[in-house]
Amino acid sequence: SDGHKPASPVPGAAWLAHAADLFGGLLGGCGAGCQGKDGCLVARASQRGAAVAPVLGSVVSFDQTPTWRDPPRSSKAPSLISGFSFDSHVSGMGLRPPSDWPESMRAALRELKALMAADDDFKRHQALGFCRDADLCRFLIARGGQPVPAARMLRQALRWRSKRMPYWLLSDPKSDVARSFEQHSRTGKVHVRGRDRFGRSIVTMDGSVENLWYGPEQLRFLAYNLEAALCECAEGVDKLTLIINLEALTLGQAPMFSIRETLEILQVGFPETLGTCVLWQPPAVFKTLLQLTKHLIDGKTLAKVVAVVGDSEAGSHNDQVMTQLFGDEWREATGMGMPRFERAHSMWFGREVWGARGYIHAPHWAQVL
Repeated sequence: SDGHKPASPVPGAAWLAHAADLFGGLLGGCGAGCQGKDGCLVARASQRGAAVAPVLGSVVSFDQTPTWRDPPRSSKAPSLISGFSFDSHVSGMGLRPPSDWPESMRAALRELKALMAADDDFKRHQALGFCRDADLCRFLIARGGQPVPAARMLRQALRWRSKRMPYWLLSDPKSDVARSFEQHSRTGKVHVRGRDRFGRSIVTMDGSVENLWYGPEQLRFLAYNLEAALCECAEGVDKLTLIINLEALTLGQAPMFSIRETLEILQVGFPETLGTCVLWQPPAVFKTLLQLTKHLIDGKTLAKVVAVVGDSEAGSHNDQVMTQLFGDEWREATGMGMPRFERAHSMWFGREVWGARGYIHAPHWAQVL
């Protein structure tokens, strides 16, 4: 809207630097980014103290210091989920104003900002709406309130964000990014499905319906969905519920580099974001895969994993677990236990595959746009 367009789409860090140059000096005018052939990049007009973020079909504005509201607590804590607490599973400290934080955390925040003040990546991602106090708080909590380890983790996250760029608003269905993401969404391998009983956005993943080759675009698509899901949480909620359907898992289903970066995305790119992870019907081979990757998963993440194995009929233990997390209509809410409605050709498997359970592409993609 300010007349600036890149001559050609520039991926990755170069495009990030270009976008930051455009947005860094804005006092007014375009606060939503630069529309080019490669899609619409979303950035924060920091001078106005506002930001925009990618959401399924809309733009959400939020202040640099989020407004604190009590998270939805009409539901009791699920008695069948060991160790569940609202502070660690639903709504973290970062949503509260810093004035409500312990003095030790406020001091750690000041030190972390000082450590990152001269970092070019930090400045660039600030221009894109990241690195707010709430974001920095996540890194501090993940590293026990220690600024130096938190700074190391933040630098790693910023390198990843420069590489994958999750800040996309799919306002133009003909843009390169929108067309790429639409292809990736055909089978519902990663998609956002509303909220659970606690106001947390639900993200479902199913590697058995992979339809394209594994690569950078597939991982950027995952990052986009996580960023969008965070914006879809209820007010006062900053955690996600992740459901991974493993019923058709095989050892050769996903390459190790993809598994490694997926774990990096969840633990480093989006620290302190996971509320609950439901592993749906993991087969025996999953134990082998877990042994291969367990050293990559921190203990806090493992403590939030819930495995649903075996009978899920009404009245069963698994039915009660899912009801406590998602409500009586948990099958419709999560897609688990629902039929697979659509088929699509998979380049990865070299044949037609059924899509994700409960997923119908056309209405979902219309909602994304």
